Amino acid sequence: MIPQRNGSNKVELTAPSAVVFVEGIDDVHAIQALAERTADCAHEKLIILPAGSRYEIRSAVTGLVGVGSVTKTAGFNEFCRILAIIRDADTDRGGAEQSVRDTLRSAGLSVPDQQMQVKMTQGKCATAFLVIPPDQDRGCIETVLAGSAEQSSRKCAEEYLRCMRADNNSGNLHDKQMVHSIIAASAQPGMRLGESIRAGVWNTDSTTLNEIKQFLRLISQELRGS
Repeated sequence: MIPQRNGSNKVELTAPSAVVFVEGIDDVHAIQALAERTADCAHEKLIILPAGSRYEIRSAVTGLVGVGSVTKTAGFNEFCRILAIIRDADTDRGGAEQSVRDTLRSAGLSVPDQQMQVKMTQGKCATAFLVIPPDQDRGCIETVLAGSAEQSSRKCAEEYLRCMRADNNSGNLHDKQMVHSIIAASAQPGMRLGESIRAGVWNTDSTTLNEIKQFLRLISQELRGS
């Protein structure tokens, strides 16, 4: 859901919610679109917020929770049932996971032993995190989306990148180019990630998206059980 903000542009929690931090605004719409297409996911109770970038997740989380001189978000204690973080592995999965743990610790929150696990501590909101792709050492949300595309679409995109002499690019850049090449060939070439998911460009039943959908269901279960 789109978060409610007050006049100072700070988020306000007014009902039991799960707060999910992602890196940027494209990630917000992509995760929201996937949540809407995930069975048994209370997507309307997920407040998905952009940190700005992976480097700003810590300040975004501590700003929500209220650390030091920072004022705690209105309604946080009353209504935040679980705080979750979804971020890219980028080029260093281990570093990404450690960064998430350090962020939760610096905010005075519980730290899960591993991803896809809800950590509960008396008197605090539950926490959970997911690093994308869940089973690879490097990558980003585009890596997962590219894997969900039809094989013929991936083949055409690879041929296009070879033609443009961009096939030597590797890692996240290659995955991002793949995804946006496939979007560019769709009926609405200017779509962003969330829009392309809603438009059916990607196979949201693909097994490559299973862990993200499972994580969203996990958060929803915590809401229902609270």
